[in-house]
Amino acid sequence: MIDDLENEDPGICSSAECALHTEVLWESRVVFRASAWFGRATVPVAVQEAFVEFLAEFSEGARASFGNVADDNAGGRTALEVDLPRSEDHGVLQSDDVLRGYSWVTVCPPALVGRLGGYEALEATGAFAEVRRLDYGAALLRATDRLEQYDDDAIRRVFHALAPVLPRGKPRQSPIYDNRVPPRLVYEDPADYS
Repeated sequence: MIDDLENEDPGICSSAECALHTEVLWESRVVFRASAWFGRATVPVAVQEAFVEFLAEFSEGARASFGNVADDNAGGRTALEVDLPRSEDHGVLQSDDVLRGYSWVTVCPPALVGRLGGYEALEATGAFAEVRRLDYGAALLRATDRLEQYDDDAIRRVFHALAPVLPRGKPRQSPIYDNRVPPRLVYEDPADYS
């Protein structure tokens, strides 16, 4: 995969960052989080694939409670956490019961995969180009083949498929995005669809 990156036009991608966080919460609970952020939506295919594969491998090794590849995360929080608003700590502590957000690629933990009906039910929604089974029971959900294809229709499909496990409440539309990509969200309460 890295060899493929060398052949890409270096002027295409303005920036990309991957954030990994490991925390011990309470006295014994260990929470792993992984996310990726791209400076703009035009990202070389090899870079997109590298981020997806890294997230899958990291999630497997860490048994991650959540992960995503997105261009609308902000300061360690998902776009949904920012616009609800909901604290990152609150999201992490509830990650076995409530999905922290939804993105182009989302890692859904085992308990929530079960609540959504399992892998077959996720595939049957038609919301995902890929439903990858991870060894520890989680699912890597890729909405579209490429990030630039993750448009309003795809975002709405993912929202509806994941509504039963999303935090309740209608996100507010922030007028200021602090130089980040506008959130890729459906501004409706998921409780209306679960």
